[in-house]
Amino acid sequence: MSSPLLYSLGLENALLHTQWHGYSEVTATTLLLWDYILTFQSELELIWGRPKNGVTFLFLTNRYLAVVAQLVTTYAHVSSNVTYEVSVFAIAYWLIGTSILQLALTDGIVWLSVCSLYCNTSAVRWPLLGLMITCMLCGVSVVGVVGSHSKGAAQLAPGFKQCTVYTQYHNLWLFWVPLLVYETTTFILVIRLFIQYRRNRKEWTSNLLELLLNDMLLYLAIIFIAFIGNAILFANPDPTLSGILDPPTVVLLSILGNHMLLNLRAESKRAAQGMIYQSGVRDPGTPGPGLGITGTGLETMAFTTATV
Repeated sequence: MSSPLLYSLGLENALLHTQWHGYSEVTATTLLLWDYILTFQSELELIWGRPKNGVTFLFLTNRYLAVVAQLVTTYAHVSSNVTYEVSVFAIAYWLIGTSILQLALTDGIVWLSVCSLYCNTSAVRWPLLGLMITCMLCGVSVVGVVGSHSKGAAQLAPGFKQCTVYTQYHNLWLFWVPLLVYETTTFILVIRLFIQYRRNRKEWTSNLLELLLNDMLLYLAIIFIAFIGNAILFANPDPTLSGILDPPTVVLLSILGNHMLLNLRAESKRAAQGMIYQSGVRDPGTPGPGLGITGTGLETMAFTTATV
């Protein structure tokens, strides 16, 4: 099927961008597998070696969904033996479906972490959950509307069997807007507490609180940049450029979400063994300043003790 858009953009550019996408897939897969090797011992100790619960399921789904999804999409983008039908399935259904599910899983981890920072108060828990669900539904609606008008071509060049989208992704960049709204909201909530923590650091002796704040700020900073980069690329008129950052973004979501859960379980284990906090002072469990969050207070919450 001929494509006026691809001809106007240049066949060489389309093939080059497809090659870049393959490099992106391989890089993301390598990063994912390397992180898997580095954290496998922690997984055995903190996940498989602990009582199984909802967080166990969340961790395993968040971790192994990314591994399976990335291996399939990498094969579809770099294998010379891939058929057009397999390529269509990988792009139109598998890639989009697993990416959205990965977003939902990691945003769920973020929601749990923010709720634990705010002592699971209903004023934060339910409005933030409602915002997360609304933003995810808005993003999925954008993908559904834009995707229904997208078309792909086979045989972009002799011997090239992969499906290549040749219609411009009109307004698909809007998919990232509601997600950025959610991430910005969580960032504001976390940075507000982080500022209070820095001002009253001597009184807030909880290593768990510091761990949660640092992990959350790292996650939000990286993902915020990745989401903006994706929005810019999807606004580009060249459809062959649009998804280049998608593989590393999905992989980073999985890796950062897993690290948050592993760090929480590791700290919970240290606290259960009666270890001293980094500040060198045991938290007596008395209310701290601001929101009254202290180490013991967090560790006795449902998320950090009963579920983590």
